[in-house]
Amino acid sequence: MDWDITLSDYRCFSAEKPAVIQLRSNKQAFVGLNNSGKSALLRMFFELRPVWRLLAITDYWPSLLRGEGVVVTAPNGGNGLSESVVRQEARSRTAVLRFTPLRPHEGQANFLELHITSSLFTCKLSNTELPIDVSWTNTGVRGALRYSRRDGSMRTDLAVSQFMDLFEELSRVVYLPAARYAAIGGPSGQEWFDVPIGSRFVHVLRGMQVSKSPAVASRFNEVEKCLGEILGLRGLCIAPVPDDNRHEIMVKVNGVTRQLDELGAGVAEFIVSAMMVFSKQPSWLVIDEPESHLHPAMQLKFLELLASQAKYGVLFATHSLGLARMAADRIWIVTKDTDTEVSSVSPLADPTTPAELLLELQYGSFAAIGASHILWVEGDTDAAVFRQWLSKLKLDLKFLVLSLGGNDGIRKDCATQLSEIKRLGVPVSAIIDSDKDSEAAELQEKQKGFASQCERFGIDCHVTARRATENYFDQASIDEAFPAHSYKAMTPFEKDPKGWAKSSNWKIARAMTKEALLATDIGQFLLKIAKHEDQGPASRETLR
Repeated sequence: MDWDITLSDYRCFSAEKPAVIQLRSNKQAFVGLNNSGKSALLRMFFELRPVWRLLAITDYWPSLLRGEGVVVTAPNGGNGLSESVVRQEARSRTAVLRFTPLRPHEGQANFLELHITSSLFTCKLSNTELPIDVSWTNTGVRGALRYSRRDGSMRTDLAVSQFMDLFEELSRVVYLPAARYAAIGGPSGQEWFDVPIGSRFVHVLRGMQVSKSPAVASRFNEVEKCLGEILGLRGLCIAPVPDDNRHEIMVKVNGVTRQLDELGAGVAEFIVSAMMVFSKQPSWLVIDEPESHLHPAMQLKFLELLASQAKYGVLFATHSLGLARMAADRIWIVTKDTDTEVSSVSPLADPTTPAELLLELQYGSFAAIGASHILWVEGDTDAAVFRQWLSKLKLDLKFLVLSLGGNDGIRKDCATQLSEIKRLGVPVSAIIDSDKDSEAAELQEKQKGFASQCERFGIDCHVTARRATENYFDQASIDEAFPAHSYKAMTPFEKDPKGWAKSSNWKIARAMTKEALLATDIGQFLLKIAKHEDQGPASRETLR
């Protein structure tokens, strides 16, 4: 499900500099200063939820397309939005959101525009004028509209089912704001955006724990297990107090029972967020400041755990460019003009050299939490996979995994970039895809050249025995990652995944067992370089 959403005169984004959100099956980061517009961009998914819900059903489409406004209610009830979403300086006093599918279905509109005031909204399809009359057809095609234009042209049939599917998914977006710790100590019975507070949060946890649905009860047990492993809390047991007069959550760790807030703000937020996301199973997860109250070693784990429960992907706002580089498939910079108070969104350019990337990531901060070795892998999707695999081996904090920028980064004339890396004085290893069509096939010249240059600079480089990363995924892991699908594991030299997107590879890697990984040449290589690292610099030179 790939869509572009363009925001004009919406809050701090003007018609002259509209913001574009690319909805994809991936992880995207929005980086910027305080008050730059990051939260306004992400909060849109929550505050327009009533609109998404109306457009996910058939009832309102004909009247909306005739220009008859429909009242917008606040997400949590009430008349009208809690505050106007229209930019104050907008001449039209109307915010416009345009939804454009990257691959329009046959017979569907090319785009849809929503025109929103503080309390009303209307729709416009493609580049047509408002029609005189709109009605549903009885052709048997879901979401098929028949309308006549004001210019007197003939009636036209146009389907909107693709848009209805999008709005159904948008209505299932979960927005986690900053200050998620409010769920523990906030006023009982209220909600902080999509985070229930006090007694309401306790009620949600109780419902999961005692649910008669095996799937819901299983999710509760799964999140307990995942949290215990990630946070290092042996035997973690989360127990909402079964007393309507006591709105408390008790946590048992290592046989000792205490209140949740006694574990500290970071751990409490981690548990609250994970429980909410596991319970709601969102289409996309939208989260503000995922790094809040968390040690750097936990920030990436936190994001990846939550992302594993989102059907499509994650959009997050952060002040940490390092976290964005490590976690996101795409990074956007949000800035605000201090004179006009207008915000803009632009893609972040990649560093031109690996050394520049390391400086941008502030490698010293990773070394401070135990990272002592850089592992270069081929592409961004590979980097996400290897972080999961290193976690299986409990080596994730020792290695900083970085991307070479895809297949184009594998070149035989790479001496300059490799020498820059070595000048940093950091132990480095690399893993690249063989891209072979068969076991007997020869390596291409660029793989040979890259491996040769790595050897020249003392970089331990491993070329995969199989074609590429996704050729290592076993059937059991694919089934666990995609239980609703029937995707098949690839043969060792088969090209391209059969069904799933490469951006979802990390979910399969997360589902792989340690035993399955160690049965491969990649698993053995990771163990080897970790062992070399533990033996110290002198041993590494000897082993080379």
